[in-house]
Amino acid sequence: MEAFAVTPVVFGLWLCCALISLSAAYSFTILMLPFGMMAVLILPKLGGLSFLAVNMTAALTVGVMTIDLAARLLRGEKLQTPAQTLMIGAYGAYSLLSATLLVRLFEGDFAVFSLGRAANGVKVSVHFNSVVSPLSSGNSNLSQATYVLLSCAFFVASCAILRRRGVAFGDRLLRAVALINFALGMLDMLRFDKLMEPIRTATYALANEQTSAGMSRVIGGFPEPSAFGPFSVVLFAYFAGAFIGSGRGKDALFALLSLSMAIASLAASAFLAIAAASVVLGWQVLARASDAFERRATLFMLISVCAVVALLCVVLMSPIAELGERVINEVIFQKADSTSGLERGAWAAGGITAFYETYGLGAGVGSLRSNGLASVVLGSVGIPGALALAAFFIASFVGTLPQGSAGGPRRVYRGAQAAASAQIAALFVSGTVPDPGMLTMFLAALAITAKRECLASVAEPKRMPKPPIGPQALAWRG
Repeated sequence: MEAFAVTPVVFGLWLCCALISLSAAYSFTILMLPFGMMAVLILPKLGGLSFLAVNMTAALTVGVMTIDLAARLLRGEKLQTPAQTLMIGAYGAYSLLSATLLVRLFEGDFAVFSLGRAANGVKVSVHFNSVVSPLSSGNSNLSQATYVLLSCAFFVASCAILRRRGVAFGDRLLRAVALINFALGMLDMLRFDKLMEPIRTATYALANEQTSAGMSRVIGGFPEPSAFGPFSVVLFAYFAGAFIGSGRGKDALFALLSLSMAIASLAASAFLAIAAASVVLGWQVLARASDAFERRATLFMLISVCAVVALLCVVLMSPIAELGERVINEVIFQKADSTSGLERGAWAAGGITAFYETYGLGAGVGSLRSNGLASVVLGSVGIPGALALAAFFIASFVGTLPQGSAGGPRRVYRGAQAAASAQIAALFVSGTVPDPGMLTMFLAALAITAKRECLASVAEPKRMPKPPIGPQALAWRG
């Protein structure tokens, strides 16, 4: 086991937060989300398996909250969990079943792109180094199943914390995450690599030297642009949706900061996530038909038109148009023909092959490397897992709010919907494992809690103020 200088810092800060309150420990875990390459422990004997700070702190937080939950149950308190817990619980249970039984049932029947770090096999293309080998069980099955179960448990913990603290608490956490993500992106953009070294401790391949059309691609606190870009888009979508629901200037500012980082990543998955989020945001704009909102929308459109005109003037007076064309061609239109695109296409085909070879049951979590949420889930957990995960997404993020519900929770719900659309779209393009991830679970818990608060605000009767007694009565009556 290998540790780093940042290891005692992370564990020490988490311990201090845990001694303050469970909410503080949970907050610290959420703030670790932008540090996608900061490992606190590495196991060299398992091929350099990295334990990220966000995963370790999440595991510790879930453990402490489990003890707290057990104590509450012993005191006779009722356990309140949303219906979505059963859906994600079914997904986690089937993931564990597939990683322990299904992989052994179909072991050796067909070849897959192994998820193991030291996998040996047959090279299938001269364009990339990935190799295929017969399906077999290994450490990756246990590790990936553990990650899936941790995400499921983190969802339950998130629901418990947000139910206790309210959606405003989750909104403040996302604002802090957006600021940290922007700061890390700027540090990477300015090439402060020495300053970033302490938080780049994972054994992942560091892609901080990648360029597109001669332009450097920003990775922030993540190992590659395809991870940093979609993460930034999720934050942009959340605050853009929140702005549509509230018209607050600070929401627009956070959205623009996150959008700038997403564009700076020059990742194809980020641009697709922006497109998906734009559809949801457009639908939300149409749903917000009111005079006050129309005035804000008109002002926003005028500013946007002026910005577009200014941009066109710059394009016509400089060679930036040619540069933009090269970037778009490399990042989007020629992506499928690139080495990365060919490799990911082969991974996706391997996942679909595993789905057919296992009769729709799945080859097991951690058994194969695939690409795209559909092929990853179908190849790993088959139809049962896909149905459970789809039901969870639909129940968490799809739905409308009643008229007259509270403005704060409504704003958060719209933001969570837009953010989820960006996150799921990115997973459909670049996801390689069936683990939904901590960010997805947090957004789901935030959306569920916001919807519950909206329903509660409508169901709560409007209380009229009590009439005053004495000389003030005449003034009160007018």
